[in-house]
Amino acid sequence: GDTADVAAEKLSPVLGELKAAVAAGDERLVALMPPLCDALAARLRSLLRTPSELPACKAVLSLGMQLMSTESLVRRLDVNALKLLLIELLHRLLDPSLAAFGATSAQHLLQTLNVLMLKLLQNAKRDWALAALLDLLGARAADEAQREVCGLLIRCVGKLNKTLVEAAPHLDLASVVGAIERLQAALAESQRDAAGGGEGPVGASTAAKAIEASRETLRALSLSRADELLLMLRKEAPLPQGGSRHSGRSSSRSQTPSRSPADGPTSSGIATSRTRASARRHSTEGR
Repeated sequence: GDTADVAAEKLSPVLGELKAAVAAGDERLVALMPPLCDALAARLRSLLRTPSELPACKAVLSLGMQLMSTESLVRRLDVNALKLLLIELLHRLLDPSLAAFGATSAQHLLQTLNVLMLKLLQNAKRDWALAALLDLLGARAADEAQREVCGLLIRCVGKLNKTLVEAAPHLDLASVVGAIERLQAALAESQRDAAGGGEGPVGASTAAKAIEASRETLRALSLSRADELLLMLRKEAPLPQGGSRHSGRSSSRSQTPSRSPADGPTSSGIATSRTRASARRHSTEGR
């Protein structure tokens, strides 16, 4: 209604300036990316629960799409910023509130969120993206209430694992292996706590899938950097700070590697068909 139009009009000048800055390659945006992504996540969380704000929601999603499609900006996001964006997008993909927008709009919003997630995974630094996903997974895999979120996180890790062999020579092993160790330690501790309290296995199936996904990451890395991995896992040498002896690149250059066609995830969506069907079902029920 009129209120929604007013909200969209208020956002329009700000969003317009930001979109123009992105299009112009304004370098000031590099430093602004973490707070900008924080604000973007908060705004999406609010708007995607308010059907009357659909015009404003579309405008914010349009800016988000432009940002996530700009590789030079996305690759500057560190692990913490990536974790914030990733978990927010996953929660929105699973949010039953989308059904209130109606079947057609809800489906369009789901598709847009899927593309946003794929763009983020495609353009972020691979090692930091993996570390962020594995950290999020380790913090949630033992919680049965987080099963759906963990399912999507495991799906995301799997997508990155598919092309990890090609990307492995450029990765900072310390970031990825450290995240794998944290995930496995967190899940082991949860299982010990459950056993000590006389409870059954906590999120056993999800935890097993999470551990298998992390092992698949290690297997992919080992195909080109086995010696370094063995040294790290045996703690016989300091963790490398980036780069690879095999790649012939310096550590500083390995932090921003050039991308290859195989460096990004596949174009299929993150949300499963079951997730999309669930949204459609909620839309129908909400009528």
